[in-house]
Amino acid sequence: MRRMQYLMREVVANAADNATLEADRVDIMSALAVARERCQGSDLEQCWLYIRAVGALARFLGFRNALNERVAWGKSALEVAELIEDDSAIAELCASVIAWPLLQLGDYPEAERYCLEGLKAAQRCGDSRVAARWAGNASRSLSGIARDADDGPKAQHWAEQAAIYGRRCEDESLIRGAKLDFGYAALLLGNFEEAECLFAALLEEEERGGDEERIGNRSGDAALAIMNRALRSDVTAERTRLCDLASANVERSLQLGEKIKHAVLVGECEIALATLARIRGDEDEYRRLMVNGRRRFEELGIRRKGRAEQFVTFPSG
Repeated sequence: MRRMQYLMREVVANAADNATLEADRVDIMSALAVARERCQGSDLEQCWLYIRAVGALARFLGFRNALNERVAWGKSALEVAELIEDDSAIAELCASVIAWPLLQLGDYPEAERYCLEGLKAAQRCGDSRVAARWAGNASRSLSGIARDADDGPKAQHWAEQAAIYGRRCEDESLIRGAKLDFGYAALLLGNFEEAECLFAALLEEEERGGDEERIGNRSGDAALAIMNRALRSDVTAERTRLCDLASANVERSLQLGEKIKHAVLVGECEIALATLARIRGDEDEYRRLMVNGRRRFEELGIRRKGRAEQFVTFPSG
């Protein structure tokens, strides 16, 4: 019992330390299973500890690409949160722990259902800052669902809602995330220079923080905007320059993805490099890299398109 509670508290304390969590992963998962069995409505402390541990573990599971595992643990914790009628925990689990990986997996109906449940739970929260935080996270995922449906106006609407909630609770991470969603919406709306400026600013912020996963993702995002600009350039030298710039961003992202063993990021880069090859007229390289990237996504259980497939649009004619 003491060992299990110690590990649960260690998970919460080391939520941002992927290396520590990886080293203790087997013990942590065993402790989580024991903790779940002992969650009874009468033992509020045990229930809260379990819910907090699952919430803290969520980002680590996302980092490991264990998206289905994150959903499963999130749903398990949600049962406990509903048992003790903790609306703030229900809002967090629905809007963030569960909805986000469902979005990444491409399970849009389920992702939307949990987002809406998270919004409802947030509205019931007594703490307005907590309510705004999880409503903002739900709004971000709803923006992502609209984004993946190629609905630029709806994606922008939910990004605006996320930004409003972020300012309301003064959550810099949420505000930064809403900027990212504005960037994706700008791509869908054809505002490529605006998107590039947003992604470049976010990349600078992430470089100051030193998070290699986020740096890799933002480098790839900036490349999406640059590739779209290259496709619309009538000047050969400028088109080549933009392709080289996009390639440098993707190569940096790929190196980071391989370094931190982030399979999703590597797959995104393969698809982005395939798209660049197609822009340059190398159809053989395009097909080779696209097959690799799509196969990697299939192995991970990801049903959505790669970002470059979705956001880099080739002009008709």
